[in-house]
Order: sequence, then C-alpha cells, then structure tokens
Amino acid sequence: KAAIEAAILTSLTDHEAVETERLQIQVTLTSSKQPITIREMLASTVAQVVTIPGIVIASSKVKAKGTEIFAQCASCQNVKKLPVRAGFAGAAMPRVCDRPRQPNEQPCPLDPYVILPEKCKYVDQQTWKLQESPEMVPTGEMPRSVMLTVDRRLVDRANPGDRVTVTGIMSILSQQGGRSEDKKVAIRTPYLQVLGVRHGFEARTADGESLSEFSQQEEEEFRELARDPKILDRLKMSISPAIFGSDDVKHALACLLFSGSRKELADGARLRGDVNVLLLG
Repeated sequence: KAAIEAAILTSLTDHEAVETERLQIQVTLTSSKQPITIREMLASTVAQVVTIPGIVIASSKVKAKGTEIFAQCASCQNVKKLPVRAGFAGAAMPRVCDRPRQPNEQPCPLDPYVILPEKCKYVDQQTWKLQESPEMVPTGEMPRSVMLTVDRRLVDRANPGDRVTVTGIMSILSQQGGRSEDKKVAIRTPYLQVLGVRHGFEARTADGESLSEFSQQEEEEFRELARDPKILDRLKMSISPAIFGSDDVKHALACLLFSGSRKELADGARLRGDVNVLLLG
C-alpha cells in the first residue's frame, strides 16, 4: 500500500489505474553497506535488514503463498478475512465464531471456520538455500547455510550454483520437535525474507567502501567503450600485454570473461549465454 501511494505521488500511476487494474507494486532493495557472513547472523540481528553473500545450492518449486485468506463459518456462513504475515508465517484460524448473536441463539461449534480458496489472494513464493562460499569458510570447518524465502518477481531470479548477494530481513521460524520433551520448548530457526537479489559478490576496498557504484562520468566512459566497433580488439590487447602473440588465446579468454547473452529462438528453443573454451597445447 505504501509503495502504491509513493507511485501515485511520483506520477508513475494514478488512482483510477490502481482501482481498475488492481495495480500491485513490489519494492526491491539493495544495500551498499558492508555485508555480513552467515556465521554473523546472531540473535542481535533478528528483525534487522542484513546483506549476505553466498552460493545458492537449492531452490524449491514455485508455490502459491496466500496474502489474503477468507474463512467461512460452516454453521452460520459468516465470512471472516484473516491477515497473513510475510515469509514462512501463516494465518491463525480462529477457533470460535465471533458473529454477533441474537437473544437465545445457539453458539456455533468449536473450530467452525473453513478456508474459501476461490476468494483468497495469492502470490508466487519460492524457497532457496544459501551456503557460504568456500573462501568465507574458516580453515577446518564445514560451510554453513541458511534458508531464504523469495516472492513475486524475485522468484526464479537465481539458480543453484549462482553466486548472489541478497538483502533481506532476518526472521525466525518457530518449530517444535516430534517428541514430547521437545514440544515443551519452541526452537527458533533463523531464515531470511529476501527484499533484493544482486548476482555476484560486490567488490570492496580495504576500508569497506563499495567498488560497484560508479560515477556518472565513469558510466559514460563505459557506454563510449560499448559503442566502439573495435572493443573486442582492445579487450584482447589488454589481456597479458607482456606476452607477445597468442591472439587466438587472448580472444577466447576475452569472450570467456564477458560471456554471451541468452537467446530464445522462434521455435521456443533456448540457447545459453555461457561460453566454453578448450585450450590445447
């Protein structure tokens, strides 16, 4: 709701479009502050926005997450709207019907509500598993991992094996064990509600300053290089200039570094943008 109000104030849309098209806006965030590791996700960071780099090692199928749940009393047909929190949290079904009663009217039985799936509203949701990269793991220890939840346009933004930097809210999930002695104490499992995803790890200086934010002049220089018809030759010449010759090898390395772009053919076939290089000799 706050994002829609901001879009109206900035003239990106108007009230009529919001009402007729049921406009939904998702705000994604990225942070330039110093990221933390999975090992630093302690109790002091609960309910705070954190930035964590890592490698996606697993992703679930896309599921439907309810954002507005409507439940109906099976006895009196009273419909109630239930709030649903973000992340892995669900809706708490009321156990007693709260409809106002007439004098001498019998109350509804216990647990009368049933969900009306056709009236509920849903969004796409996916679960990722993020693991520490090998260079972040202390010597002699196993890499740690954390569960992530992504929704709407962030779904399928990364595949297993991708290096990403995620920004999100550290949350906790209450879980109870199956044994009777485990049910006495709730175990809080940390997970991350993802607000933004950036591919790759952000380069930083020794002081922690970001090297991924460029000035307007630097961006214009990049665009000028992209318009140069001999950009491939310039890249080739900049690779190991002290080594004379081996132009084919340098050409292949330049293509490998910058890779290609994914293509979708007219018949629906998809070509990966990965460049594979085999050097012999």
